Amino acid sequence: MASAQVVVVDPGHGGRDPGAVGCESLEEAPTVLDVAQRVQGILEAEGLSVALTREDDRFVELSARAAFANSMGAELYVSVHSNSNGGTPASGTETFVANSASGTSVTMGGFLQEEMILAWGLRDRGLKRANFTVLTATRMPAALTEIAFTNRCDPDAMLLRDPTSRMAMAQAHANAVLRTLDREPGMSGTLTGVVFEDVGVGLEDTTRRLGGATVTAGAMTQTSAADTGAWSFTLPPGTYTVQVSLDGWRPAERSCDVTPRGTTWCSVGVVREAAPADAGVSEPDAGVTVDASVPPPPADAGATPP
Repeated sequence: MASAQVVVVDPGHGGRDPGAVGCESLEEAPTVLDVAQRVQGILEAEGLSVALTREDDRFVELSARAAFANSMGAELYVSVHSNSNGGTPASGTETFVANSASGTSVTMGGFLQEEMILAWGLRDRGLKRANFTVLTATRMPAALTEIAFTNRCDPDAMLLRDPTSRMAMAQAHANAVLRTLDREPGMSGTLTGVVFEDVGVGLEDTTRRLGGATVTAGAMTQTSAADTGAWSFTLPPGTYTVQVSLDGWRPAERSCDVTPRGTTWCSVGVVREAAPADAGVSEPDAGVTVDASVPPPPADAGATPP
């Protein structure tokens, strides 16, 4: 059996280098790491072998990132970044390839730009050329994306902060990689939802959202969004048990089916742990975001919407 094609995804910056810092201290390094990890999950579900140049918040020299990709014998290299500028905040999405980029690099760069614009609809700043180290020191087709501007609060930073939007951006990168490899996207689906306080009526009231919860489905784990309690995974078809844990709340789980190329809502409600008999009374709404402005997931949240 032939070995899986290897793709290296490079989340920019990290460690002592936070990258661009923008609205409300939004940092590039953790944002693009999250996108890269989502790209990894999507492509691995499609049967590719994906390696990240960093898997946590650490500093990696540019030359070391390129050397790592070369040592892996990667077919493609994609470096993921977010942008910033001085003066009036700019907006938009752009992609770079080296000045002397190969035809495949240019093709992949074009696919990346096209898919990212489709995903977020920001200003199309085009496919550009620059001799960044990670583009010139790699021996395989390579491109670098700047997905949005961290210092443009609306809409760029809003999209960068939102887990569901980051998943869409990750899917855009994955689609471009698959197109470059002349592979059709497979049968993966999206499993998504929110973590909420169950006030006794289950999915009929999901407005009391809980951020910071650990959400696990299969081998994938993420943290629910601080402001909306949202989470999202791209997974192969099958039945998954979504497990949720959060300090001060009883663990909960729910099983839902992922369908080919479908989106399944699988929101999970949790109940507060009982306080010890001698404990003082705490503020009842601590840690809860009441989000009446956001409509709840579909009532049949375990099913794929039409």
